Amino acid sequence: MADLIDLVISAHGGMDQWNSFNHIKAHLKVDGHIWKIKGKTGLLSDGIFEANTHEQLSGYQSLVAPYQKSTWEPGKIILEDADGSEQRTLLNPRKSFEGEVLETQWNDFQPHYFSNYAWWTYFTAPFNFKLPGYQLKELTPWQQDGETLERLEVTFPDYIETHNKVQVFYFDKNYLLRHHDYAPDILQSVPSSQYVWDYKNFMGINIATTRRIYLRNEDASYNPIPVMVSIDVVNVEFSH
Repeated sequence: MADLIDLVISAHGGMDQWNSFNHIKAHLKVDGHIWKIKGKTGLLSDGIFEANTHEQLSGYQSLVAPYQKSTWEPGKIILEDADGSEQRTLLNPRKSFEGEVLETQWNDFQPHYFSNYAWWTYFTAPFNFKLPGYQLKELTPWQQDGETLERLEVTFPDYIETHNKVQVFYFDKNYLLRHHDYAPDILQSVPSSQYVWDYKNFMGINIATTRRIYLRNEDASYNPIPVMVSIDVVNVEFSH
């Protein structure tokens, strides 16, 4: 029998199709309680996320005021104002979160850093698991709401900036991602679960267009209220 990761990648469009692209462009609508907690309500509510599909290089252009544009790579994030007249750079942005508590208000760079690395992880999975250094482990199947979900534990390599080192991905009977457990280091390692649905095919790649992130309980259930982050995908384009 094929390994779980191979079945999963095939279900999401296949490695050959993914490797035929180098760039993703996604129009996103974003909301959720975390932005209120951090004093950034509406900042990322409507915009364009673009990224290299094979390495961590990405950016976000807001379509609403204050129309900020960010460019990110591991270890550096750049912010530009709406008219491009001012460009600011923050090196080692992850260090800026040290010593924070959940209620700490974020500075201008932090929501862009958080979103760029998170979205890169979300929109390149599961294909990114084939990059060098990832460690994969099949876990025992998980029973939830009368359904059996296959589980894959993913240990991310040190060169990838992500929520935390070890994360668990759950797949349905069609080997599509159903949800994803993690505990973001920069959010005090709060256990979280991202649930995804409404898959659509974009240029041969199957992508969930509705994403909701909740706080996770000790028994692996989740709290439906509040929705910590919501991501609705309006459109996706891939290019070479």
